Amino acid sequence: MKLFMLSSLLVAGLGLLILNVWLYRQQVGMLFYPDKDLEATPADWNLSYEDIAITTSDNLKLHGWYLPVAGSKQVVLFFHGNGGNISHRGDSLKIFHHLGLSTLIIDYRGYGKSEGSIREYTSVAAGLNSRAYHRCRFVFLFAAIGRLYMQVN
Repeated sequence: MKLFMLSSLLVAGLGLLILNVWLYRQQVGMLFYPDKDLEATPADWNLSYEDIAITTSDNLKLHGWYLPVAGSKQVVLFFHGNGGNISHRGDSLKIFHHLGLSTLIIDYRGYGKSEGSIREYTSVAAGLNSRAYHRCRFVFLFAAIGRLYMQVN
């Protein structure tokens, strides 16, 4: 009887270990849903834009769009969240435009036309320092799983 219980506990423990290892390896795929194909551009929504590339500190290119609004001194820096890519954010971009806010929207690594992998650390700040956006007041907007975060700088 003792041998049966011991072997049962061993099998259960091994099963839990295998399950934990599998879940650990799957966590990126459970949280992030990148889409490499751009389905639209701001031109499809009648918005003017510039295609931009921001170079990270490890020399990868992050793709984004800058949507200027004439006379705007504020820029919304928009990070779109864990799924899709920047081409899926047309409604938000139109709202910011109608509010008179210029917008800089960037795809994370592994999303849209951005290089790299979502498993790598992403730092956008270094690339922004090299551009002329520093003359503007930034409104940071982060869309995360079910929540929207905003910070005015």
